[in-house]
Amino acid sequence: MGVAFSKIHHFGISAASALRRSIMEQAVRNKQQEAADAYADALVQQVIEGMEVEIPERMVTCQLDGLMHDLEQQLMQQGATMDAYLEMAGITREDLRRQAEASARASVEFELAMTEIARLEDIRFTDAELEEKYTQMSALYGMTPEQLKQNLPKERLIHDLRLARARAIVVDSAKPM
Repeated sequence: MGVAFSKIHHFGISAASALRRSIMEQAVRNKQQEAADAYADALVQQVIEGMEVEIPERMVTCQLDGLMHDLEQQLMQQGATMDAYLEMAGITREDLRRQAEASARASVEFELAMTEIARLEDIRFTDAELEEKYTQMSALYGMTPEQLKQNLPKERLIHDLRLARARAIVVDSAKPM
């Protein structure tokens, strides 16, 4: 009798069955979340495609600069440099910017669409709601709410929450087919 079998036998068939059931239930929840996210993304994309607004190139450029800066910061945290990354990837900084431009444009489109929905829906948050969110997020990141507030200013939190609530409104208001 193998060691693995004897451990399962020692645990008991019901424990192994419960473990298998738990793993399957988690896999189903993950698939359901993936499907819900894909559905929400498709709905938001329909809203974006229906927008009648000219995307300011300056906004795309600023978003692209932000993406590049974020990548550089991530690389530094891993002990690498942008130049080393570009050399390893065999691309130039301009190539990387061209590759990231579609992502930057999509981010700007999302931001504009959700900001307009938030404005039209008059989405606001009370100080109590913001404090609750700071408390929830600080527990996730393992810091105090005060430390989080230093890294995430109130205006930025409000902006992010407004976009998230606008996205939820898009999903909730969709008519089932």
